[in-house]
Amino acid sequence: LFSVGFGQVQLWDEVGDLLRAANGKKVKTVSMLLADRRPDELDIAWLDKEQTVFHISTEGSVEATTLGPGKIVLRIKAEKIPGSRGVTNVSFQPMFLSPLRTDPVSKLKADSEESGDFIFASTGFKLKMGPGDFLFLAPKKYVGRRATLGSIFFSRSEPKPVVRTFLLLCAGISY
Repeated sequence: LFSVGFGQVQLWDEVGDLLRAANGKKVKTVSMLLADRRPDELDIAWLDKEQTVFHISTEGSVEATTLGPGKIVLRIKAEKIPGSRGVTNVSFQPMFLSPLRTDPVSKLKADSEESGDFIFASTGFKLKMGPGDFLFLAPKKYVGRRATLGSIFFSRSEPKPVVRTFLLLCAGISY
């Protein structure tokens, strides 16, 4: 239920016009500095209690996973491309992170069963980005219930229902 658009700085005004026409409002700006091969997380939602989350498995079927408490994040990782300057490979991976991780080894292994973390493997993607490139992440279709990964990512019910989207911009590369 995710829709991803990729654009370059030349399309910036056109995308901005579309967002304004849809009465889009900028709610929050988050800046991230990504070191080579060191992931960082963009917090998406907090699950305050255990709940079932429906998502698409790597085989393409709908799967139910019980998660919580903890947080849903978008893990972002940049990696140098040997021999290339001005572009980098960037991966985006939705995940659930458990606050119950206690030992340092399981904290480093995001995919380990002992950590309590969960990777939504079929939803991750990679692309090549350079300064001025942007990514627009939105729902493929709106689902208001917080039972699917897509609805957790893209809807917010307080104080009134809204559809959230994410615009991620590569501001620069330094290496």
